[in-house]
Amino acid sequence: MKDARLTLHFNNNLSVHDIIQASQSNDVNTGDNSQINEAFTLQERILFEEKFAEYNELHRKVTSDGVRSRMLQELDREIMMLRREELRDREVLDSPEMSGPRTHGKGGFGKKRERRLTTVELMEKQLKKDERYAAQEV
Repeated sequence: MKDARLTLHFNNNLSVHDIIQASQSNDVNTGDNSQINEAFTLQERILFEEKFAEYNELHRKVTSDGVRSRMLQELDREIMMLRREELRDREVLDSPEMSGPRTHGKGGFGKKRERRLTTVELMEKQLKKDERYAAQEV
């Protein structure tokens, strides 16, 4: 017998029980995907190491200094390109605009590099000042 709490139906005729089953099935599939990703990553790493060993062997066997120099230039160019791509990816995932304080206007800092007060904080400060002024008049 189904639990009475699981028989709640939504507008599209899905019960909570159906949703739970679909979620559990999705969890199993996610585990399969991670195993596939790990296997692919390992296969890719092995292929990279084989290609790099082949490149290294070719560099060692080449007798022409010009060809050897060109191989090093190409390898250096590829490394620089990969570093730029990694930087771009990092900037997209954690852009400079989002890494600082979340404020509007002039970056949230005043002349003394202090955090600017919010409107509420400014109003509270003004109220305290007004209260002190009123207390002095009495």
